[in-house]
Amino acid sequence: INKKYRHADGTEMTISRVCWDTGGIDGEIVYQRSKKHGVFRVLPVKGASVYGKPVITMPKTRNQRGVYLCEVGTDTAKEILYARMKADPTPADEATSYAIRFPDDPEIFSQTEAQQLVAEELVEKWEKGKMRLLWDNKK
Repeated sequence: INKKYRHADGTEMTISRVCWDTGGIDGEIVYQRSKKHGVFRVLPVKGASVYGKPVITMPKTRNQRGVYLCEVGTDTAKEILYARMKADPTPADEATSYAIRFPDDPEIFSQTEAQQLVAEELVEKWEKGKMRLLWDNKK
């Protein structure tokens, strides 16, 4: 978190804020790191699969553990990411708004990660007598 990174153009960058998913890990670890590094610097997040929910919701107050537990609208985030990945590619050295670029390094981003990234599709499903749009695993 406290390291400096060099962009391809030579510009030094630092990490100003980190979102850390509390799912799949002991949430208490994430909460402790948030307090250690700053509650506005390390934000614990949890997914909220509610269609139309904002990509991120920042609470106005801390929770009972003393951190700002943010909710990620996973359905909305997936919709935006999938739409941006459909855009025509641009040269790596060309600055483009909203471009999604992946490292050309199989140790960081391999075909496995790419397949996981696009493993779901938006489908219509009937639930409780209503048609809903849901993200579903393609398998």
